[in-house]
Amino acid sequence: MKKAIALVALLAAATWAHAQFTFELEGQVAYIDDGDTIILHPGSQRIRLAEIDAPETDHGPGKPGQPYGTTARAALTAMMPVGSEVKAQCYEHDAHGRAVCRVMYQNVDISLEMARLGHAHAYKEYVRDPRIIGAADYAKARQLGLWNAGNAVYPQTWRRSCWTEGSQPLFCSTGESSNAQPVLVTQPVPSVTPHPTATTQQVRAREVINGLTKYLALAFELLKTVPLP
Repeated sequence: MKKAIALVALLAAATWAHAQFTFELEGQVAYIDDGDTIILHPGSQRIRLAEIDAPETDHGPGKPGQPYGTTARAALTAMMPVGSEVKAQCYEHDAHGRAVCRVMYQNVDISLEMARLGHAHAYKEYVRDPRIIGAADYAKARQLGLWNAGNAVYPQTWRRSCWTEGSQPLFCSTGESSNAQPVLVTQPVPSVTPHPTATTQQVRAREVINGLTKYLALAFELLKTVPLP
């Protein structure tokens, strides 16, 4: 039993250590590139919102945008307009040189809100915070945002399948055209509000419970492999 308890403690410690931030950034939002990437002023600092993956916007010939891509960017613009003063707690820099960060604006965790309102997927390969998975599950269960738009292809699947040469799946033809116009901050954007049937506190509680449930399930699976005395 002591070995089992030690294993659970080790798993919890490893999860906590993995979630630590290594540096911070502050500035004004200068540009919103898509539903998960922004540029901060000063310094033109490119920030990738951590732990979420929003539908792709159009990237020119051979790289069509996904359904809901421009809508996700519009939603992020509504949530955190250009000129907003934000703080970012960052984990690392990715292969493209972007800082991978959790961004806060007016005490709102933007990654968490984008997932909860259905504007982005949980980036499952890189999730550090189990609440992100709980938030995405919440949106999917209620068919919010991209989950209600149809053809909710995981962005990583879209990049791999639709941005490469050769035979492409049928779903690639449903993306935005290469001449799709970007959503400007001066244009109207959809209202971003919580689901009307639940308070913010209730939603947060569900997110935490859903995320912790997934981690506890993993812990119990590991416990099955530990021989008891």
